[in-house]
Amino acid sequence: MWNCLYLSVFLVGIMRTDAYRDGAPDDACDSMDPSSDHGADPQTSPSPYVVTVSAGDYVPGTPVEVKLESKSGWNITGFLLEARRADPNKNRDELIGNFDEIKNTKQICKGHALTHTNNKLRLPLVIKWNPPSKPAGHIHFRATFVFKMKTFWINVLSDVVMDNSSKPFTIEPSTPALFGLTDLTSTQAATQTTLPVKLPEVNKFEKPDGCGKDIGCFGNCDASGCTFMLTWKDVGDKIEMAFEMVFGNELNKWMAIALSDDVLMGDDSVIECVSVDGNVKAFQSYNDKTGKRNRRLEHPSIGMVLQSTSFEDGVLKCKLTREKSVKGDDKVFDMNDDWYLLATYGDSREDFGISDHVDSLTWSTDGPIDMQKVSDNGMVTTQYPLMKAHGILMVISWMVSAAVGLITARYLKPFWPTSSIGGQKVWIQVHRWSMILTLLISSIGFILVFIDNKGYSQIIGDNYKKAHPIIGIIVTIMVYGNAFMSYFRTGPGTPYRPLFNRAHFAVGTGSYVLAVICIFFGVQLSKLELPESSLHILTAYAVWVSVAYILMELIPYIPRPDSKSVDLEMTAVDAPEKPKVKPNPSPTTNIGIKKFVLFVHIMAVLGLSIALMYLIVVN
Repeated sequence: MWNCLYLSVFLVGIMRTDAYRDGAPDDACDSMDPSSDHGADPQTSPSPYVVTVSAGDYVPGTPVEVKLESKSGWNITGFLLEARRADPNKNRDELIGNFDEIKNTKQICKGHALTHTNNKLRLPLVIKWNPPSKPAGHIHFRATFVFKMKTFWINVLSDVVMDNSSKPFTIEPSTPALFGLTDLTSTQAATQTTLPVKLPEVNKFEKPDGCGKDIGCFGNCDASGCTFMLTWKDVGDKIEMAFEMVFGNELNKWMAIALSDDVLMGDDSVIECVSVDGNVKAFQSYNDKTGKRNRRLEHPSIGMVLQSTSFEDGVLKCKLTREKSVKGDDKVFDMNDDWYLLATYGDSREDFGISDHVDSLTWSTDGPIDMQKVSDNGMVTTQYPLMKAHGILMVISWMVSAAVGLITARYLKPFWPTSSIGGQKVWIQVHRWSMILTLLISSIGFILVFIDNKGYSQIIGDNYKKAHPIIGIIVTIMVYGNAFMSYFRTGPGTPYRPLFNRAHFAVGTGSYVLAVICIFFGVQLSKLELPESSLHILTAYAVWVSVAYILMELIPYIPRPDSKSVDLEMTAVDAPEKPKVKPNPSPTTNIGIKKFVLFVHIMAVLGLSIALMYLIVVN
């Protein structure tokens, strides 16, 4: 039953890594504060997210639209939304009305609150709130927004939605809180104001009119406006450039563009626009050829003149000129040549240094750009074909080949006892070649990821994502270690053979469990950008593999109709009763059922693996 124990631990580990995706628990209904579960305190900076409403008042029976949105272009990994009374003189702990469920959400708190069911939400979310059957007083909507595990905002409030059957009320405002919203529970200020309180907007900015006509443009824009824009204009021996990016009230940010000979980071000339508490500076730097390190130039303003900077209305701006050809530093690329333009951003440090960005925040033009000419260019998300190949190879090697090899060694020994392949029993050859394929295919996948990253690369993000390359290296070491043990194994009946069997089983099964966990983490990496359904496929795979092993362990204990017999032995009346011996089921017991389960197992792992590979290819 060791297989079942390994796989049970495996399943528990998988479900644990996925638990935070299931939304806020019911015990969060009162405080709406996930600090204890997330291991961090709420952010004290202004929230980059807002809650807006479609109406200033409500009547029973008429839904009100509530919109959760980001004014900085950020998405969220989780939320909790409730409606409560706004009047501090009334019961403000009671949850009012209920919300209609939309995709990737569910009701909690006895139906009075709404939360997420996975962590790949896309803002804005438009949700219908249904008032109670009787007026309940003036209300507002209260939300908790989670950007990532340890970064979240609580108590983000909407405008007050008035109950016209209730008396108006006033409150004493405090220091403006989230996005300037007055905290309705405070009584610290001396003057009074009448609700509702309006939220200041941090809008997208308009796309410049001259794009592709008078100026060159490279930006992230849609019909409602832009969240990032780089413009340029040829002015003789210089290029005049301007950056703009929406960050909301996040003042410690940086944005950058790079001149590159391809769409991947590495060997790039970089221009940074960095904000620290709203103070903005510009620098030049260089991404080394590995793409892992960015270094400021010895003279970071060489050939560059900063004309103006600002951080107003949530938009970071830098305007500068740069000489086309700069002498004195070959890390400042010649703008007489054509280059791919890359764009990314991240958090800044107090010393105006820049933290690492994440891969999902890297965009590029779809071809080299001549910045001496005008053109209008949209953003293309950087693609990683070697990473896709790595993912597909790991799925084949572990989810298919290793799965077949392990179950063969454990349960196929009594199958086809008189048949052989190449002078060896069938189960030995199936197991051996399955594991050889696992070693070869996973080795190719291992090499590809190092080629793509130009060596070892630490992942930026959640801890489980950081663990992916570490677990991958451990699994690879275990695979080669097991192959080494197999080569030097002793023959059957020798003293050390039982020790080899136990070690071979432990390392083989352990590497398989770790490999599938590693795949769970890998499908969530931003370079693949896989949908939530990839996790559903992997969960189904893990559940089925566990069920298959449990069934194979239990099948020998299923009684057979032809196994009944009658004991007719004559014994003396006064003879002592013989102890009953429970029969030990033979490995060949119910072998037909085992063959059926094995067939279903192979079909299931093949089908689920093909489905996952399809998602890797098409996304």
